[in-house]
Amino acid sequence: MKIHIYLNFDGKTEEAFRFYANVLGGRLTEIHRFGSMPQEGGFELTPEQQNLVMHVGLALPDGQ
Repeated sequence: MKIHIYLNFDGKTEEAFRFYANVLGGRLTEIHRFGSMPQEGGFELTPEQQNLVMHVGLALPDGQ
């Protein structure tokens, strides 16, 4: 069984997940940023917002 958990961090997602990977002995499998999303409807992200993390994959030693 796999568990998919979504956590939110106020602008510190990458830092937090790098910490978790280190402490739990895992590895980050992917980092998706808001800037990689299509920007439609006249909505534009600032450069800071584009760099924010939208999704992170963290593989743990036991396969979770």
